[in-house]
Amino acid sequence: MKLIDTDALLQAAKMNGFAGESAVKFLMLLLRFGRVNKMYQENSHRSGIDFNDSMIEHLGIQYEISQEELDKIPREGAFITVSNHPFGGIDGLLLIKLLAGIRPDYKVLPNFLLE
Repeated sequence: MKLIDTDALLQAAKMNGFAGESAVKFLMLLLRFGRVNKMYQENSHRSGIDFNDSMIEHLGIQYEISQEELDKIPREGAFITVSNHPFGGIDGLLLIKLLAGIRPDYKVLPNFLLE
């Protein structure tokens, strides 16, 4: 099972033909999506927060956030987060970890590449 494959990237980039496929294959190699797919496969039997935490651990991610910032997250009632992840999936994993730890009702709506 792959998280990211050539066909999905071709679709996202709206590239066709041999040149498009070659460019996407190079991009997959350059961005080390094979490594991402391997980590995903090793953790695909997990779900929810267990999956998220396992991926953070597998990647060796360390983070720091102040309690003052965490206290700004509403503990009840409606709220929406909108994210554009400049560091790829890493900041998404951390966002899920932090928010779901405070709000177990937190849900994520990913785009088609991350569904």
